[in-house]
Amino acid sequence: PTVDEDLILNHKPTAHAAVKAAMAVGLGPVVTEAVQQNYLNFYGNLMKEVDRQIGELLDVFDQTGAAGEDALNNTLIIRTSDHGENGLCHGGLRQKNFNAYEETLRVPLVYSNPKLFPTPKRSDALVSHVDFLPTIASLLGAPPEARADWQGVDYSHLILGQSTAPVQDSIVFTYDDFQAGQARGPYVRQPNHIISLREKRYKIARYYDPSGKEKPQWEMYDLRRDPLERTNIAAPGY
Repeated sequence: PTVDEDLILNHKPTAHAAVKAAMAVGLGPVVTEAVQQNYLNFYGNLMKEVDRQIGELLDVFDQTGAAGEDALNNTLIIRTSDHGENGLCHGGLRQKNFNAYEETLRVPLVYSNPKLFPTPKRSDALVSHVDFLPTIASLLGAPPEARADWQGVDYSHLILGQSTAPVQDSIVFTYDDFQAGQARGPYVRQPNHIISLREKRYKIARYYDPSGKEKPQWEMYDLRRDPLERTNIAAPGY
């Protein structure tokens, strides 16, 4: 629904329009509706292929009879991802670079085990990748001497259904890959580093230049009133 958004008129950080232009040069422009649909079909088919390969792995449990069923009952299957996909939102952005939009931040996080979850359950708890390690350590019963002073939060009580106590009130997202994985430029101009704080209702992001030469740019959204993040309430003069 935000594919036609005007990033300049909507006072979005300049890095958004810059990375959109860079991708049009490097990957080809996605302008017409037909090309846009082809891009989304391409990405959708990649997801379908990943699902097929995961299915092949899970089929092993079925192919080994009672032993496989016993193994499945004692196996915790976890599926997640390193980042999301803009999918042409916000004026036609692709991939996940130089933004803190929900499409980039929200990733799959699925825990599966027939004993733990005979029926599906959902949680809207705020968790992050940094919380993954201490959570897994608790779920697998890692001994205390194998653990370190990790920064993440252990949310194993949610997975085990022991309580629904909140994990944390907010999560932090950072982006510092100013090269966007490219060995040589041209690169998106400063400010292109991001630190963002996301709560249940609000999200705020600061785009900054580590050298201090360029002034920081701010972005903030009321996710309850504006779930598609159209209106930057940190825009100058708002």
